[in-house]
Amino acid sequence: MSNALEQASLIMVPSGYEDGTLGSLKPTDGTGDFTFTRGSNISATRVNADGNIEKGYENLLTYSNDFLNADWIKASITPTGGQLGYDGSNDAWRIEVNASAASARLQQNISQNICTYSVYAKEGNTSSLGLKSDSSVPSWFDLSGSGSVTLGTGCVDASITSVGDGWFRCSVTFPVVTSVRFYVSDSVGSFPVSAGAYLYIQDAMLNQGMVAYPYVETTTAPVAGGILEDMPRLDYSNGSCPSLLLEPSRTNLIPYSEYFGAWGAVGSPIITTNATISPEGVVNATKFIPPSGTSTGLYIRQGVAGESFSVFAKAAEKTKLLIYSGVNLSNAYFDLDSGEVLTTLSDVASADIKPVGTDGWYRCSVTWNTTSTLVRIYVVDTDNSTNVTGNGSDGLYLFGAQVEQDATYPTSYIPTYGVSQTRLADNYTGAALSLDGVLGNTQGTIFYEFSNSLATSGDVFVNYFSSPNGGFARFRNYFQTSGLTGVTSSNPFMGNIRGKTKIAVSYGGGDMKMFTDGVENDSSTYTGDISLNSLYNPILNQTNESLASNNSGIKKILFFPTALSDEECIALTS
Repeated sequence: MSNALEQASLIMVPSGYEDGTLGSLKPTDGTGDFTFTRGSNISATRVNADGNIEKGYENLLTYSNDFLNADWIKASITPTGGQLGYDGSNDAWRIEVNASAASARLQQNISQNICTYSVYAKEGNTSSLGLKSDSSVPSWFDLSGSGSVTLGTGCVDASITSVGDGWFRCSVTFPVVTSVRFYVSDSVGSFPVSAGAYLYIQDAMLNQGMVAYPYVETTTAPVAGGILEDMPRLDYSNGSCPSLLLEPSRTNLIPYSEYFGAWGAVGSPIITTNATISPEGVVNATKFIPPSGTSTGLYIRQGVAGESFSVFAKAAEKTKLLIYSGVNLSNAYFDLDSGEVLTTLSDVASADIKPVGTDGWYRCSVTWNTTSTLVRIYVVDTDNSTNVTGNGSDGLYLFGAQVEQDATYPTSYIPTYGVSQTRLADNYTGAALSLDGVLGNTQGTIFYEFSNSLATSGDVFVNYFSSPNGGFARFRNYFQTSGLTGVTSSNPFMGNIRGKTKIAVSYGGGDMKMFTDGVENDSSTYTGDISLNSLYNPILNQTNESLASNNSGIKKILFFPTALSDEECIALTS
């Protein structure tokens, strides 16, 4: 196989990428690169190399580290730049009270739902910093010693983390804001403040979500980080070699996918926000706890209509989960200890549970025959029952709920923060790759590896060469597991690629052979030269979004300018 790889003229293994481009390993001059567009949002996610869900996010503040700018309202506060910062730079600011005031502050007006406000801070001659929105009581941070925080009324959560040399990252999560503010105080948790009191701050951020994300610098407009709008999504959910995640447009109709405290509730469940590490690898999962006593109907709910529902769940003291759609006989029960789907009732078209990462998380999904009128999540004690007995502390963990309409399977997670959110379709085009030395008119080899086996219907989206006389139906247009354009019953090779993950086709000297997963399973003959006029650009043409029906994911693409031997093709596809 190593000899075969040395002969390859094009190698596409998802590795080198940037926003808008996925680069090929061969050729190295950019002619083999793919160009990506996904539109003007950052709602796409992927599973990264650490096994965690990775999102896009934005710093929604302007002039995030320029507190003299007019976008920051200064009430009895004087900012002075050029101070030694937490990162060794001179980018920190001293914010000093210039007159005795009941609420000396820095303020920026901005409207957002489910957002986390954060700043790096260090004590000066006072150690009391307050962070608040217009509608909350401040959460107070003591910047002395090891640091501590007192959560304010109207705040969802707050945290303080030491970053060394007396600096802390302080953050507070709000359900809704129209302005965010920094306060300086003489003592923790109290007003007023004396003139001359000061402390240090650096790198302010406001991002949607339940936790503070890595800081992103801004000036005149918000700036994004993480998975960007046109970033190729290299997904590691199937192992150490990533696959290219290609999906159609989908909408998560759940307005609060992570903030379960905003869901409706029956039976007085206890909802503890930011209770443990989620599949995202940060502490933003929720604990769903039955109160003391026995209940026959304890659940949280959202009134949205769709056919596919999914949620990430993890066992704690409780291990069983029930998902219900609001339609009769639609229950699906899951065991989060054994990782099994238990009972499903008649209106459930399908139910699935898949492990996520290595920390006991699963993604539980249900597809219904009838469109739901609402969705409910129950904690239960036994299969095929709604009963649960609680003690006010035992429960299970939840993260990332999603409802998709007109969908027969769940797609990758789409986070929402107060309103439904749409992930736009992944659209790709190949570069204008020169054909010289890549594939020949008289011989060549094509290899694909997919992260999941190919389904029994839907396109496999390979669109290479047309019009040899004979061969596999002249490879006209594309491989397709449900049928191939131009293929007659005498060329039914489509069935040979169903359920496969590796496919190689070699051609030369009038002979054409197909190898799948280490086996030669078809051959044919052709006459004349291969026409390569439509070799590359249409490879990932998704105008009909058929790729996502397989959810197969590309792991490797290799082209060879020669017909590899049978032994090399077998080794390549094994």
